[in-house]
Amino acid sequence: MVGIISLIVLTTIAGCGSSSPEGVVASAAPAATPKSAPAATPKSAPAATPKSAPAATPKSAPAAMPESAPAAMPESTPVATPKDAPTATPKAAPVATPEAQPSAALKACTETKWGEICSAPPKIFYAADVPESVRQWMEQALVAATKEWGNYGPLEYWVAGVDKKASEELSEAYCARRAAQGHFPKDECLKHDHTARFLPDMAEKVAAALLEGRPFSSAGLNGHREFGFHLFSSSFPLGFAGELGVSPADDQKVVLHEYFHAVQHAHISTRDRNERDRKLGPVWFNEGSAEFMAQVTVDRLRSSGALRVANPDHPTAGGWGLLRDRMAWTMERVQRELQENPSLRFTEIRYGPEQNLAYDYGTWAHAWLAAKVGEAALLDTFYPKINAMSWDEVFLETYGLTPGEFEAEFGEFLQLPIEQQLEILPDVSGTDTVAGGST
Repeated sequence: MVGIISLIVLTTIAGCGSSSPEGVVASAAPAATPKSAPAATPKSAPAATPKSAPAATPKSAPAAMPESAPAAMPESTPVATPKDAPTATPKAAPVATPEAQPSAALKACTETKWGEICSAPPKIFYAADVPESVRQWMEQALVAATKEWGNYGPLEYWVAGVDKKASEELSEAYCARRAAQGHFPKDECLKHDHTARFLPDMAEKVAAALLEGRPFSSAGLNGHREFGFHLFSSSFPLGFAGELGVSPADDQKVVLHEYFHAVQHAHISTRDRNERDRKLGPVWFNEGSAEFMAQVTVDRLRSSGALRVANPDHPTAGGWGLLRDRMAWTMERVQRELQENPSLRFTEIRYGPEQNLAYDYGTWAHAWLAAKVGEAALLDTFYPKINAMSWDEVFLETYGLTPGEFEAEFGEFLQLPIEQQLEILPDVSGTDTVAGGST
């Protein structure tokens, strides 16, 4: 477990870091210009969440330091072995130097319409007991995601630790921020807001998981289109901390999976929640696309050196494996369920007890769709058109199939031997040799 530090502190690694209520300093991951901007976005535009995902350091010229740099922060040591009571060794850490200057061609996120790529970097808020080493992994992951798919913001990512008090203080800061921005009163936030309750709850659950030696994680998108920003929350990332056999690549994948949800939501302008849900599509499509894109992209970025790979002596350096192996395990779960419940329609599964099945089915469904029309179709065709069309209409235009035709054809694919199924996967490699930095 991570040692207790009662102060909530966040590093600033971009030139526009700012102070938040309750003494929290926002950690801003450097904004990044995407490799290729997605197709034009309209003018106005849970459960078992997969385990992980982090990112590359931009190569542009460093930005100037903020006018008032935050004070030095305590840094806690990495988590100890699960059954030992950890002790933190606080020490002063220098304020992070901004790493990249946002492109002059991009507007500030507060000046753009919903769904437009902007310059403000994501802000990451940590409980005080989250070690600096974990923060570096997390921040690199978000940078990689914004470079790959575009910087959609404003965006906040709140990360719990393993000490309940520290995460309660983080919830206090979160609700003070919501009140200061006019979203809702602090007291009501602390009582009813999902993120405010999630953070200390996750600290308790991960602390118990460490003591019991069983991995546990949870992360998700929590809104907030009505307030004009993307909100995420996460439990303590065990992979980044080198705990319980979880690979850092798992947590990298989680971050990319969650950020892809920001990309999806950025392409839907309406504030009506029911209409947004309809345009996101069924669980298999919404979650399957985020999982498939994260799985494939993490492997590509790790292979290229754009995403950090653990040193060989990292406790879980070898725990990631190849895409083919991971997808084979996913298919095994789908096949097992088909054998036990032949009448189950994966396309009708909603969020709830069976949602993991929709994740697995959807991941393979998107692999199949990408093999059929090209991986780029999702971002180049489907999402740019979803704002003006129904989900069924865009699906047909993008993939040349009605949802019913897809279900029938993909059902036939599921009957093939696993060797034939694996042949459709893209040519990516995921290794755990040192590249792009080390732990």
